[in-house]
Amino acid sequence: NLYIPLAGTGMCIPQTFYPDDGLPAAGKYLIKDGGHSGGMGVWEWDGKTSLKSSEVLQAVTDGVLASALFFADGKNALLLGITRQFAGVKELGAPGYAWSGNVAPYEDAALRETIEKAINSLTASFGLVGLNGIDFILHESVPYLIEVNPRPPASFELFESLLNINAFQMHVDACQGNLPAMLPRFESGITWGKGIVYATHDIQVGDTRTWVSDRLVDIPHAGEEIPAGAPVCTILHTAKGVDACWQRILNEAETLRKQWNL
Repeated sequence: NLYIPLAGTGMCIPQTFYPDDGLPAAGKYLIKDGGHSGGMGVWEWDGKTSLKSSEVLQAVTDGVLASALFFADGKNALLLGITRQFAGVKELGAPGYAWSGNVAPYEDAALRETIEKAINSLTASFGLVGLNGIDFILHESVPYLIEVNPRPPASFELFESLLNINAFQMHVDACQGNLPAMLPRFESGITWGKGIVYATHDIQVGDTRTWVSDRLVDIPHAGEEIPAGAPVCTILHTAKGVDACWQRILNEAETLRKQWNL
């Protein structure tokens, strides 16, 4: 069985092999290098290559990539929200499985209930504190846990804009054992998204002062050299609905790529 139920969470986890476990006889797997982050160091396994000490094999799961952010005090968890997550998006120049951005909120009542159960179980099991995140894949309405990130995820700024909160201050409070009693409600129909633009070839940017706008952040310094496969900047957008928001980001990326030869 390539997928294993996680007791007490309502989630499953893809079958995972570590260097001392031997290799599976069959199946489609990804090699993941623990020395990387943001989806870097991930590639398809060829069915025979042995694992290095920092690597694991994880069964490929089809479905929708998503993430959840939550505050924890070591015993209890409070869900901040769920995002639709994207990786390896070619329109953004992303290599392989590189993290490409998020759109929030992305949830319904049933999914939210399952994720709330899961994060409380994970928090109690691992003593998580502060602002944390989990990445998962939704397959036939069942979330398959990919990883737990015991740190503030990069998508938390979307919820700051959605809810008008200071998520990092709340992270500090949660680390000190203080969870908020509740969180504000999302404004109906409004989504926030961010997309990461990657360089498809080695570039040296010019005068980036002209890049400054409400929709463009993480702007490189003028004259900065950026190698192929590295992030260049981040696009922010809003819309009514996840698909519309993500399409605006892709459209903006296409414009930037042509304008600045990215």
